[in-house]
Amino acid sequence: MSLGAALLGALIIGLAGLYGARASARLGAVLGAFEIAVFVVFAVLLIGKPGGHNTLSVFGAGHVGTGQRALDGVVAGSVA
Repeated sequence: MSLGAALLGALIIGLAGLYGARASARLGAVLGAFEIAVFVVFAVLLIGKPGGHNTLSVFGAGHVGTGQRALDGVVAGSVA
């Protein structure tokens, strides 16, 4: 993200705050809904792209490396 885009975003949020709490909350709700929509579209694309190659095996412990417990990978992934 460029410095200009960050400054523009800060200016827009600042102006919404100047117009009052209601305008700021409305802008926050609109931007939040847009963010959720973007993540839903990405999720659908990433799940749908592999087609028939998707399986539920990735949600199990079958891909855990030898000598590792399943929970160790979850902890390592959440820290990294």
